[in-house]
Amino acid sequence: MIDAYYLFKNLPPHIKNANGFRSIPRLDCIKYMGNYQGLDAFKNARGMFYLYPTDTSNFIDRNGKRIPTIALSNGTYNLSSIHTESLDNPGFAYGYPNPNKRLENGKENPLFDYRLDGYLFVKNEDLSQIEILVIKGGRNLITEAFQRLLDGDFDSELEKLRAEASVFYNYKEFF
Repeated sequence: MIDAYYLFKNLPPHIKNANGFRSIPRLDCIKYMGNYQGLDAFKNARGMFYLYPTDTSNFIDRNGKRIPTIALSNGTYNLSSIHTESLDNPGFAYGYPNPNKRLENGKENPLFDYRLDGYLFVKNEDLSQIEILVIKGGRNLITEAFQRLLDGDFDSELEKLRAEASVFYNYKEFF
């Protein structure tokens, strides 16, 4: 059921310096599994794929609604908000891409063709590591998939993906 897997980590300062970036909250994709083009717009010219945990109060109008407080962005595009529904299991969350054809700034949304996909997140408390599990066509059933993640239904599939994941980018001084 999981179509792609991505592991993001906050790299140590010596690796960041060796690769020419210094951002403290930056999360770099270090491993992946699966063939999913939906996130290609998030890669930079060097082939790196990174995201920043971003406070949503700058771009989401809450209007009294229960809205997530964190999103994943690369500074240009918002990948997804992080919906953490279980206070007992804060390390698990879900999300999905923006379904609009155009972004608020009028530019075309690079995630529009993937608007029906859903994401599950496995994260640590300080957001220094996040795993993204992509479920193609899973947007409408993502809360059900989230409950299944909480119940452990994906444990064996997730362990297999972790074990078989390939290096995403060869960072200097990393491997």
